Amino acid sequence: MGRGAWEDGDVHTVGIDLAAQPANTGWCVVDWDARRVIDVATNRGGDDELVALTCAEGVGLVGIDTPLGWPDAFVDAVAAHHAGRRWPDDDGDPDAHRRRLRLRRTDEIVGATTGRHPMSVSADRIAVAAMRGARLQQCIADVLGADAVDRSGCGGRVAETYPAAALAVWGLPASGYKGTGGADARAGLVEALVVRSGLRVDDAQRAAMVGSDHLLDAWVCALVARAVLDDATGRPAAADIDVARREGWIHVPDAGWSGTPRRG
Repeated sequence: MGRGAWEDGDVHTVGIDLAAQPANTGWCVVDWDARRVIDVATNRGGDDELVALTCAEGVGLVGIDTPLGWPDAFVDAVAAHHAGRRWPDDDGDPDAHRRRLRLRRTDEIVGATTGRHPMSVSADRIAVAAMRGARLQQCIADVLGADAVDRSGCGGRVAETYPAAALAVWGLPASGYKGTGGADARAGLVEALVVRSGLRVDDAQRAAMVGSDHLLDAWVCALVARAVLDDATGRPAAADIDVARREGWIHVPDAGWSGTPRRG
């Protein structure tokens, strides 16, 4: 059974393409009852704005494009080093050891199943955005309670997303749409996602998403959040649920999911 239902009505999802700085962070709100994008905008209001969007009445789920946690092995190693204890042994395989430090369980699964390899939250610059994301998680928990943040995305108000993987499984271009040279590709993606989702997107919203890959990614995050509510994403197996609640879990939508309402 899904976490939400089309019949419930008045279910909003929010997508956040989170960067270290608000100027590079985009957000999008979708009203699934009215079947339209309500708004898409740059995060000019900083963290307070994102917390308000997440905690607003009627929001079923928020999809956030940033790692929600760090690899267990990395956390353990840094904690040991910080306390003056022994750095973990590599057991004779330094490459495998460093891989465990760099990649979460979900990173390995997404890379193997979609061909899109998430950046390492412990070794790449995305760690700075993840630090901001960790603070946002705490702010959300402060407002809604600790149960509002489940890094596995199997409960609570937030779920981790990865737009490139979502686009890839939907058979859409997952690269070449970023930056100033990607406007034409973004225009094609906007139209393809309108068809897939069945949502109304006004001219100003279309122009905004064509003009900014951050805003387009935020919309993808909002779509994936709806797929999470529909139980139409890859969820952690029973053996992975505990680690997912510590490290975070990327929710990749099913290839066949669309915004078309399912009845009965």
